[in-house]
Amino acid sequence: MKNKTYLVLFFVFVISFNTYGTKNKNSTKNAKTREIEVLNLEKITDSSSIHFKESAQACTNWLLDKNKIKTILTNSEANDGHEWHYFYLDLPCYYSGEVMVDNEKASYSIYAGAVSYLKFSDTIIRLGYKKDDFKKYFIEGRLRPEE
Repeated sequence: MKNKTYLVLFFVFVISFNTYGTKNKNSTKNAKTREIEVLNLEKITDSSSIHFKESAQACTNWLLDKNKIKTILTNSEANDGHEWHYFYLDLPCYYSGEVMVDNEKASYSIYAGAVSYLKFSDTIIRLGYKKDDFKKYFIEGRLRPEE
C-alpha cells in the first residue's frame, strides 16, 4: 500500500509540474488575439553559459527591435516544458523587458533559440515560435522531430 501511495503522489507531482507555467486565469491568454505594446527592451548575453563560446558571434549579431518583439509575441504559440526542452536550443542570449497586453503589464523574455516567456502577475506563459520564417527573428528555430 505504501508503494501505491508514493506512486500516486509521484504522478500528481509530475502532472502539477508539467502544467505549471501554462495555466491561464482566463481560459486562454493567447497573444494573437490581444493588443500588445512593447514598453522597453534590453539585450542580455550570459557569458558564463557553456554555449557562450560557440554562440558569441551569433549573439552579437542578433538584433531585435520593438516591432520584431511584438511580431514574435503575437505569432508564437504556447508550449509546455517537454516541448521547450526537446525542440528548442538553449542559447546564451535573450531580450527582456515589459509589455502591455490588453492594458495589463507583463514582463517578457525572448531567447535566441525561438522560445519566449510572458510573465503576468499571476501567470507565466511559455511560448515557442514555430513558423518557417524564424531566421528573421532568431538565431535558431524549433527543431524538427527528425533533427
